Amino acid sequence: MSLVTLTTDYGSRDPYAAALKGRLYTEVPDARIVDISHEVSPLHLEEAAFLLSHSFGHYPKGSIHLVAVDEGHSTEVSTLLMLKEGHWFIGPDNGVLHMIRPEIRADQLLEIDFRSEATNFPALDIFVPAAAHLLRGGASELLGHPTDTMIEKKIMRPTLGNEKASITGIVQHIDAYGNLISNIPGSWIKEYQGDRSLEIDLGRRQKISKLCTHYRELDDGLPLALINSMGYLEIAVKRQAGPANNGASQLLGLYLRDRIEVRFT
Repeated sequence: MSLVTLTTDYGSRDPYAAALKGRLYTEVPDARIVDISHEVSPLHLEEAAFLLSHSFGHYPKGSIHLVAVDEGHSTEVSTLLMLKEGHWFIGPDNGVLHMIRPEIRADQLLEIDFRSEATNFPALDIFVPAAAHLLRGGASELLGHPTDTMIEKKIMRPTLGNEKASITGIVQHIDAYGNLISNIPGSWIKEYQGDRSLEIDLGRRQKISKLCTHYRELDDGLPLALINSMGYLEIAVKRQAGPANNGASQLLGLYLRDRIEVRFT
């Protein structure tokens, strides 16, 4: 039986996420529900897409992923059902589904239209019944009509400098430890560095001149750079407690979308 994952910006102190789970269990009592995160920054589509892009592939094919971030009112924002890489995604047509692995083409895209009544809580009144329908083995085509368009959001991508002497990217995510995850692929660094030396410019006259292979390679409290398990350049500070407690973001003064440049000399 497929499972359902939940990704929302609801937080954990309010009843909204619990309501989704309760409705799902009412509709499908033996449903398996997994929380990817309810701590997406409010209305932050890029963060939700990042979390899903790097987690959904670890779940079994056929899994259903509900994405409730900045969902809006049902009369203003339509609901989409997307099939990609063998996974179903249900969420608002606000750009968030487009940003989930945009380099991979969707195998199926439908606008859900089975509900005629307006709602201020589409995740509860539309997303959950649609997921329950799929869980019970219902045909996706019964939920809506095919579409070939969705709202697209521009994703910041790294750029290669003149003569391949630099790569410029941004901070795309800050994790619970305060580590800065850039959008610079480690494969780019490996491909373009060659036998040249490397320098990572973090702004404010802060630089790192080597790549580490693991987090414990330097002394406590020192900033380090490595290629993380997702394949991106990451900036961390060893043995720090988190983003609000002297993590790399706070210590280095770098936040979402701030610039990071890798230079080769």
